[in-house]
Amino acid sequence: MPLLLSSVKRLSMLRHDLAFFVRKGQVVRLKLLGFEAYFLSPSRAEFKRIRVAGSEKKIIRPFLEEVHSGDVVFDVGASVGIYTIFLAKKAGSTGRVFAFEPELQSRGRLMEDIGLNSLNNVTVFKDGLGSERSTQFLVPDENFSSGAHGIFKKRSTGTGFDRMTEVEIFPGDEFIRGNSLPIPNVLKVDVEGMEYDVLLGLADTLKKKECRLVLCEIHFSELERRGMPQAP
Repeated sequence: MPLLLSSVKRLSMLRHDLAFFVRKGQVVRLKLLGFEAYFLSPSRAEFKRIRVAGSEKKIIRPFLEEVHSGDVVFDVGASVGIYTIFLAKKAGSTGRVFAFEPELQSRGRLMEDIGLNSLNNVTVFKDGLGSERSTQFLVPDENFSSGAHGIFKKRSTGTGFDRMTEVEIFPGDEFIRGNSLPIPNVLKVDVEGMEYDVLLGLADTLKKKECRLVLCEIHFSELERRGMPQAP
């Protein structure tokens, strides 16, 4: 069985490589629930990331089906915007999406993708959300589009730490009040081990009747690394 799975994975990678070399242009189109979204993918790594995201429809589709026109949506850990773009299209012109992405390159691509899709209902923040106000340190993944960036409370050394940058962290409840943001109806969290902190910082918001839907990805190994194996 492991050999079969390995062979399937290699075939899948080969298929993505072939598609990358034969495609025309630097834009990938994804279609979901009747909405078309476009994403820049000039590199092979970005192209694969977007294509693989298309296979996550088992998660994205039922999530989007519960998003209503006019909803306020928080995308915490937006990366290059795969969820952000579809959420903005589903929320429509009367809705708002607030995307949080502290990693510089990911945020840059996110803003490019927002422009590519001609969206005017998305606001992007460079700050991170957590359980308390602090300055922490982000180590970006070599492939920025993967979204697999690490957050550390202290400076450190080792592989990748030469790319470390400072990130301002705010409790979500405080950030909402300080920036006069509306209470989100929908909350998506994908923050590579910071999910418990993010939810703690949004404790008051999660109690509001307006906040009705939460999608949170749990990174068990990252929570273990952060010393919180029981958090899930």
